[in-house]
Amino acid sequence: MNLKEKIAKIVDFDPNMIKIADLIQKSKKIAILGHADPDIDCIGSQISLQKALCNLGFNAYTVNNGPFENNLSSYKDLFIPEVLENTDLIIVVDNSSVDRISSNKKIDLSKTVVIDHHYTNSGYGLINFVNENYVSASEMVFILLAYMNVDFSDKEITQWLLNGILSDNGYYRHIRVDKFFSLIASYFLIELGADPSSAYKNMFCNSSVNDVKLLGLLLNRIESTKNELIVSTWINDEDKNRYLSSVSSLFLFKEMMTIKNAKIFIFYKIIENENKVIVSLRSDEEYNVAAVAEQLGGGGHKVAAGASVQGSYAEVKEKVLSIINDLIK
Repeated sequence: MNLKEKIAKIVDFDPNMIKIADLIQKSKKIAILGHADPDIDCIGSQISLQKALCNLGFNAYTVNNGPFENNLSSYKDLFIPEVLENTDLIIVVDNSSVDRISSNKKIDLSKTVVIDHHYTNSGYGLINFVNENYVSASEMVFILLAYMNVDFSDKEITQWLLNGILSDNGYYRHIRVDKFFSLIASYFLIELGADPSSAYKNMFCNSSVNDVKLLGLLLNRIESTKNELIVSTWINDEDKNRYLSSVSSLFLFKEMMTIKNAKIFIFYKIIENENKVIVSLRSDEEYNVAAVAEQLGGGGHKVAAGASVQGSYAEVKEKVLSIINDLIK
């Protein structure tokens, strides 16, 4: 029994995924895009899909104009900032809305297909393979590639898929009874040669001394409200310039979520020269932070979401806390 047959016994192949596979077969030049401010799942699904399609003989390339956090900055040269001319097909992965697509130029939605696991996805593609029951986009790309009978002997493909899966499932922290396929996908990928230790190092062992010092500053700034139910911190450009560093939200939330009574976690990234704040939100299973992000013009998952909001830090913070207070009443 080959991998495609094994997976078919576990999940149903989505009709829209099959349509995307058929469309790929008819295309010659394929752009693979992700979301702005990419995380490991985003770039993992982009790079693995691009490499697999190139191995199949397609002219595929990756597009993402960042910005890339410090732990991912070494990979930015694998991406170009915009879609090239004469591209037949655009595949957008791990992105829920048009305004979050990471490209210097607007893309042609009439030749765009979407692979995404965010329940807030707006269905903006010509074909949308969207399913919130997957923890990561990398799982969905894995299923697509297995359906297409890709040769997984290329260890770079399997490793990037595992990196993406383990990043979004929090190294198995976010497994639920209705979201367990990442366990099965991890098993297959490890069997195919991917290394979970390497994935862990990719996520958690890329910090400089200044990165850790800046993380300490942000942890020292933590504020709490509602009897420590809500905790938050912030960063601005002055902090980044002082430490010549930035902080991965993955590391920050990992520490913030150890606070005993906290349920909702907020990280404000202040961009003063644009009068804008990027709001990242996390929660335990009790509260749906995607509902908060949607009211701010963003999106995401029940336990992980975000939005880019115009205004000063004080204005945005007041708006965010007002929405959350209504949520938890």
